Amino acid sequence: MNRAILSALADEIEVALQDIAKKHNVQIKRGNGTYGETNATLKLEINEIKQDGTVLDKDAETFLKMAKFYGLEAEDLNKVFTSNGSQYSIVGLNTRRGKYPISAINLSNGNRYKFTADHVKFALGKEVA
Repeated sequence: MNRAILSALADEIEVALQDIAKKHNVQIKRGNGTYGETNATLKLEINEIKQDGTVLDKDAETFLKMAKFYGLEAEDLNKVFTSNGSQYSIVGLNTRRGKYPISAINLSNGNRYKFTADHVKFALGKEVA
């Protein structure tokens, strides 16, 4: 087993699972994998699709529950802020990332970035302690 084989298998598995995802109204995405000489392990992320078509992944769900502890509000999820001339949309919170717990997507390139809570609060015009 090697990285190229695992990557190819993971791509095919993700495509094959889309019919199952539609049947159960969920989103299935592949995560990271590990491999050894003769075996591999692949992680899958499964998220429910809400009636309005939105998908709340683990970080988004955590944001809704924990935002108040970081000086933010649940309503700040998906809000857009500007940082260094680029626009970002808040997509989640990871409490295990002490210094950079806020996740946001760069609206121009789609990449995911991490921010401090104070940076996001400042960019949203909220009071920073």
